[in-house]
Amino acid sequence: MTKALHALVTGASVLACAWGAAAPAHAQDRTTQWNYCANQKAEFSADVQIGGCTALIQSGAETTNNLAIALSNRGNAYSDKQEYDRALADYNQAIKLNPDRADSYYNRGNAYYAKPDYDAAIADFAKTIALEPQNADALGNLGLAYYMKGQTDLAIANYNKALAIRPHQLDFINRGNAYLKLKQNDLAIADYDAALRIDPKNADTIANRGLAKYRKGDMDGAIADYTAALAIRPDATDFSNRADAYLDKKDRARALADYTSAIGADAKHSNAYYGRGRMLTDDDKFDAAIADLSKVIELSPNFANGYHERAEAYRRKGDFDHALADETKAIELDPKSQFAYGGRGAVYLAKGDLTHARAELDQALAIDPKYEFGLDQRRRLFQRLRDYPKAIADADAVALLDPNYAGYQNSRCWVRALAGTQLDIARAACDKALQLAPGDEDYLDSRGFVGLKQGKFADAFADYDAAAKRVAGKNNSNEASFLYGRGLAQIKLGKTAEGEADIAAAAAKNKDIAATYAENGVTR
Repeated sequence: MTKALHALVTGASVLACAWGAAAPAHAQDRTTQWNYCANQKAEFSADVQIGGCTALIQSGAETTNNLAIALSNRGNAYSDKQEYDRALADYNQAIKLNPDRADSYYNRGNAYYAKPDYDAAIADFAKTIALEPQNADALGNLGLAYYMKGQTDLAIANYNKALAIRPHQLDFINRGNAYLKLKQNDLAIADYDAALRIDPKNADTIANRGLAKYRKGDMDGAIADYTAALAIRPDATDFSNRADAYLDKKDRARALADYTSAIGADAKHSNAYYGRGRMLTDDDKFDAAIADLSKVIELSPNFANGYHERAEAYRRKGDFDHALADETKAIELDPKSQFAYGGRGAVYLAKGDLTHARAELDQALAIDPKYEFGLDQRRRLFQRLRDYPKAIADADAVALLDPNYAGYQNSRCWVRALAGTQLDIARAACDKALQLAPGDEDYLDSRGFVGLKQGKFADAFADYDAAAKRVAGKNNSNEASFLYGRGLAQIKLGKTAEGEADIAAAAAKNKDIAATYAENGVTR
């Protein structure tokens, strides 16, 4: 978050006047008007300041230099009222009257920055520095104008010069923001630390430091900073960012609570609806997810990922027409979105349109060859086409990207089991999946299937038995597979009666289970 400019410099614009106690009335009036016009302690309103300066400008009694000061001060008051065109007109006159007065260029630079016209601001701040090389405020503001133009290295160079003259909280903050933009998180944190030594209660700086810690993977540090910032003042962005950190730590309950708190603090906080909507999709609460993601689209109608994530909720709900429409809109908004092409490919795959699914998934992976979802979905496609060498290649590729995700290891195992090839590699991959997710019934099912293909029937029985016991009485959709596999293993082990009982129980749950096993190369 970029902070505000330094406070406008007006002190040097004040005309020093010492009036005796017996000064005439018009002199006293002039003193009052100069007090209003200078407004050194910001004790008067902008309108009072404008009135004082105007009286002096119109008096015809001021020197050229004093007139330039009065015009510059009135420009400051107009800037305070955000009447920047009137401010610029006054600064222009002041500079015309006294082209060597640095303050007028500085103040005009601030007005240009606020409009915003960063090129003009840069020119005026540079002129200020040419006239006053040690003007740290101008150096800092020059850095900020460069930052806003995306010239981050030049911004940092000017912050460095300003800080070499004197330490200033805003320059530390702004340089920290520049380092954050460059992903130099440690340098950003060091600058935020320096700013907080000057003002330990600056909630925005604490929150920015939290973001830097989040980006370097320090979730606990990020959460601590967001919590400290929230203790000073509630802020929707800090709630939402803390939710992101909790989600990375897999603390879903706290993440969901923080996204909801962010929405409570700001009912138009799009990022919070987006985060909560994605969580609700993952939790199979599709209608609630669609409602949140529809709010994202309402608030940010050009945000392609809003449409993509709503499409994901529609796809998983089984509403493929709405899912396709949303992914198509996402591609219209962002033609290089691997997420939208991958999502549309997944919808076509779910619809059984394998030709279109292949084209979309290939396009997603052409944009980003390391797109995990695209690789995993294409692996599923190749499995359905029984093109096992390509399925194995995609399963291995995605597992290399995230070797500690149990699902990818299970895919490496399962596709090889289906192909009946590299069964030792398949078993090792299933072993790793179960190390990462101990007791998972689907991974036990995969390893049990490998055991049947390898003729390791005792191992197969143990895995299918553990899976069946894990889901007993839970109405699990895969229970028929666990029972059938256990039954086959028992028959092979000579326990015919027990095996036949399991096979009958499996058929009662899924009449096609024997055909499914046979299609995958395992028969009685």
